[in-house]
Amino acid sequence: MSKLPASPQTLLSLSYLNIWKYSFMNNYVFDCRLGQLFTHLAYVLKGNVTFISANSCIQANSGDLVFIPKRTRYTSYWKGNPEIEFYAIQYLFEVQNLSIKNLNEKKYFNDNYPLQIIKCPEGVDFAKLIKQLEEHYYNSDDLLLAVSDFYSLYNQISKNLICYTDKQPNNHIIDAIYYIETNYTKDFTISDLAKLCHISESSLYQLFKKETGYTPIEYKNRTRIRHAVELLSGSSYSIELISKILNFSTPSYFRRVFKKIMGKQPSEYRNNDRI
Repeated sequence: MSKLPASPQTLLSLSYLNIWKYSFMNNYVFDCRLGQLFTHLAYVLKGNVTFISANSCIQANSGDLVFIPKRTRYTSYWKGNPEIEFYAIQYLFEVQNLSIKNLNEKKYFNDNYPLQIIKCPEGVDFAKLIKQLEEHYYNSDDLLLAVSDFYSLYNQISKNLICYTDKQPNNHIIDAIYYIETNYTKDFTISDLAKLCHISESSLYQLFKKETGYTPIEYKNRTRIRHAVELLSGSSYSIELISKILNFSTPSYFRRVFKKIMGKQPSEYRNNDRI
């Protein structure tokens, strides 16, 4: 869709809009190193995802709506159990009135946003709004309704968008998370991560725990277990071999970590998954 009508008496003109519904099995990696010309919204229906960019790292689950600013270079790691399903909405605004005097309003029309999860306002159902937008979008007779749907959605989104000036992302933790996500089978210590991130061990530990809710080693184990789930569901590898592939010290330690995170033994998980 190339050119869309502007909303009456609005400061913004919607010049581009597109919506897709994607579905994958088990896992999916999207590497957007060049960035995108359009702003994106990703609404997670099934599975979970980790987005990593130069200045943001967020984890989103089913029911979360993710805002991805235009020109953002990022990689997303999607995990399903076993299915991944999400809506992707692309859009582009043109500002029609540049004489905005209210600075609080002005922030909604610039590009100074980080990649972020958008908090859903009370009483608002993002899933319902997006589903309605999809239905109208793919019916050529309802194009104007689709535009109206999107403006309604954006009106709710703009209330909770956070500017960079509101909260600065921590690049040290982003570096640490990216390293763990791409080197989870390697043996490394907090000291190794601290040297990589050029901060002290104590600072790394405290910042990492604050940002993610886990210690670096807990996060590494959870990353390994996510991949263990994929192998248990999608292969006939023995539990001992999976433990070795993921570089757990012993199969018994792998079983112990798996049960702590998943609430059941690997063999129980595999048997239940096949029922």
